[in-house]
Amino acid sequence: MSNIFDMSEFESFEKDLIKLANDVMPKECKKFIRTQGNKLKKTTLAAAKSSVNAKNGRYHKSIKRGKVYKYRGNGAWAIRVYSSDPKAHLIEDGHRIITRGKGKKAKKHYTKENGGKECGFVPGKKVFKKSQQSFKSIFDSDVEKFIDNVIVGGIK
Repeated sequence: MSNIFDMSEFESFEKDLIKLANDVMPKECKKFIRTQGNKLKKTTLAAAKSSVNAKNGRYHKSIKRGKVYKYRGNGAWAIRVYSSDPKAHLIEDGHRIITRGKGKKAKKHYTKENGGKECGFVPGKKVFKKSQQSFKSIFDSDVEKFIDNVIVGGIK
């Protein structure tokens, strides 16, 4: 007696379920993804406000939710939460601290080539990565509820 499970039937059921959701209920899928994007935006804003200084109000205001689109790779619905602040990548990933040098160029560009000195590094806050990890469990439970609704709605 062997204990081997044939998962091909479950995989085909999964593909049929995704096809049902995308073909029969595209509006519901888009609405679900949009609400999940709003929830992710809220958790990202909460993480940003707790870890980034309040004087960076422009950064907090720049966190936005994008539109629902079909992902190129597998055709699944996707949405993104992003920051439109031009300096957001410095807060997210960290940056070097360079002093101002002397001369005309030094007034605009703080670089070593213009006479500045590197005196430290500010580590990144990783706001988006932390909020993504904390949102995973919420998203999984919401997906289970949505799949139950799709199954009940698809049987009718």
